[in-house]
Amino acid sequence: MHLIHKLIVAFSLVIMLLAQREAVPAKDYTADRFDSSIIVREGGSLSVTETVTFRFVGGPFTYVFRDIPTSKTDGIVVESASMDDQTMHHGSGTGQVEITYGNPVKVTWHFPPVSDQTHTFVLTYLVLGVFQKAQDADILNWIALPTDYVYAIRSSTITVSYPEQAVLVGTPEVVQGTAQVTTTPGTVVFSAHNLKPNTRLEIGPAYSCL
Repeated sequence: MHLIHKLIVAFSLVIMLLAQREAVPAKDYTADRFDSSIIVREGGSLSVTETVTFRFVGGPFTYVFRDIPTSKTDGIVVESASMDDQTMHHGSGTGQVEITYGNPVKVTWHFPPVSDQTHTFVLTYLVLGVFQKAQDADILNWIALPTDYVYAIRSSTITVSYPEQAVLVGTPEVVQGTAQVTTTPGTVVFSAHNLKPNTRLEIGPAYSCL
């Protein structure tokens, strides 16, 4: 009887542990959209504004981050960051944005715990010295999406606007990844949908007279 009692207690503990494991809510997030507006400045720098809408399932979640590689540039300067149209000041506390410069530049939004909600994050930064000089053109190879991310992206629109005096040389292309390309005077738009985690999107317009 003593052995049977021990087995019953052990079995009950297993059931309790399994119940607790099943009670843990799912925790996941996706990007409903990851859009980027890129303005090519005279001299070859870029002004980039990224707008990302994350859908949080379960939780709680207290931060999101963006890593921006600086390789093949002369540096990146973060100008502003916001959450749900509220500008966040620099810092590591709740309601602040933490910026660590290096390669990559790491931007972390800190916010109060959220669960089963949708929030929009905006990041504006300047990219210096990103163009590569060729014989008859300035070449832009820019990785528009993160290079290492674990969430799916439902929709991404990358809009590149360039100065009036700049002339496109050849057809804009997707160097890596898949996207629909649309060109109008002064603008190139790259559109992609249903991107799996870690899917890269590198764009490659070429210009003259920057």
